[in-house]
Amino acid sequence: MMKKIAKVLSLILICAFAFSSSGCISISLLLINRAVKQYYAPLSVDWSGEVGTIHSDISFGQWSDTSYDLYIPTKLNQEKECALILFIHGGSFTAGDKADEDAWCKFFASKGYITATVNYSLMGDGRNSNINLMNEQIYACVEAIKENCSMRGYDIKQMATSGQSAGGCLAMLYAYSHAEDSPIPVKFVFQQTGPASFHIAHWGGTVTQESYAEVVNAVLGWTGEKITEEMVADGSYLSYIDAISPAGCVNENTVPTLCAYGPNDVIVPVDMKFVLFAQFDKYGVTYEFVNFENSGHDMMGDPEKQEYFVKRSLEYCELYFD
Repeated sequence: MMKKIAKVLSLILICAFAFSSSGCISISLLLINRAVKQYYAPLSVDWSGEVGTIHSDISFGQWSDTSYDLYIPTKLNQEKECALILFIHGGSFTAGDKADEDAWCKFFASKGYITATVNYSLMGDGRNSNINLMNEQIYACVEAIKENCSMRGYDIKQMATSGQSAGGCLAMLYAYSHAEDSPIPVKFVFQQTGPASFHIAHWGGTVTQESYAEVVNAVLGWTGEKITEEMVADGSYLSYIDAISPAGCVNENTVPTLCAYGPNDVIVPVDMKFVLFAQFDKYGVTYEFVNFENSGHDMMGDPEKQEYFVKRSLEYCELYFD
């Protein structure tokens, strides 16, 4: 899977070089800038102290690289119960920063919701992290936010999770795996392009006897769990894969989910969403799929669909927050 992603990224770099060599790079950058502006246009907020206050870089847990930013609406009534929306950044689990979610946090804070965005421990470059650890850190972040807000006089009784790409995956994983024990009950998820499964077959790969050792190493890297080649052979290793796959965590308690994908995605396999939807259907989970017909993984080819997605996200707040 990682080799496939690396190949895709290499192709992107090659294409970028080809554009620059042909003298078209400036046109490409203009198109990219316009697409970015259109994508973020529905989230535009004239942010000031009259709208809200940002408390930045708040450390939590025993890790040296975890922190969160907290956005509190200025006119939020401290005498009423509050709702939190936690935004989780993407970046293939190896990159990205909580600052990437600033526009989402400001927009939803301007609508009266406490929002936050989290830095979790990234994988790669010799860093000792994995998806299970990230999920654990998000749990610790939710605990820390609840305590912090309580000290500030805000009683958070419910929350939602959101993100894009790896952040969308982690948003679903946290909500589904902690449906029973989240420090703040999760009421719904809204996410874009989050991979729903880490089963090798869902990424277009196959497991053969010759690849058992590679699978053992992959599972260790993704989950932090040590398995054996015998477990690969008999299929028992799949329980570890299911534990980090949102689709593998879906059950009758799974919260409503708003999700968006594009058919031109070259990072997350376009058919993987159907694995997730099949699980939703199996357990009777309420969900909605927004198809960004002209978009790839960046979701920037359908500004009208982005506007609809943001609107539906607000409607989910009205529907599922008490």
